[in-house]
Amino acid sequence: MKQIKYLNVILTIMTIFLGIIVLAITGLIPTASAKEPASNKFVQFPLNKDGSITVRLAPNETIDVNIDEVGGFSTFGKVPVKIEK
Repeated sequence: MKQIKYLNVILTIMTIFLGIIVLAITGLIPTASAKEPASNKFVQFPLNKDGSITVRLAPNETIDVNIDEVGGFSTFGKVPVKIEK
């Protein structure tokens, strides 16, 4: 009697896992991916040792800068900018 219960438990577990595998193969279970989409909107650039960014502007050039987030925090209102010559 113990052998039949043991066999039923093992077969039930195998059936559950086989069903999960079938659902994963058919695509019914969504998968996670760490890949970036092909239309990557981010650019990597070098930082100075202190974490600042060196920017050189051409004379009489206007640059439109829109900052939405800094360090994971939303920028609401004004952001102080230090300009050095």
